[in-house]
Amino acid sequence: GVQLHILSTILEGAGRERQPRRRLDFRTLIRFQDEREKSSTDSTTSSTWQIRDRFRVAYSLNRPKVTSSGAIYVTADSEAFVLLDDGVLNELRIRSGVGYRLSYPWQFEALYVTSRQRTDSGAWATQYHALNLRVEYLF
Repeated sequence: GVQLHILSTILEGAGRERQPRRRLDFRTLIRFQDEREKSSTDSTTSSTWQIRDRFRVAYSLNRPKVTSSGAIYVTADSEAFVLLDDGVLNELRIRSGVGYRLSYPWQFEALYVTSRQRTDSGAWATQYHALNLRVEYLF
């Protein structure tokens, strides 16, 4: 996928990123998401709004900061999906793994991902386990 961070680029300046103060870096990201589903049998469309709250922690193993060139780091995050209609935590996704920061624009990560979702009866069920190999290039 593609993510555009236009406002943060304008505020911090092009080619710059927020620098952590320590080797251990904490970040959070809150998203509002609207999911629309169109029925294949008729022309009805349903819409569901949810909040996605993602908390991430990363620790650099060989450099003073995670954002330093050549940094090898471990990272973990959890993401909670809350339906606005019900106010109920519907899904929980957890990622953990290792990463390598070649330079400012290039970053590589290997993450184990697991997701649990609430069933109709209210119990939690594992939705999937996955290996996520990520290559990021920042423009």
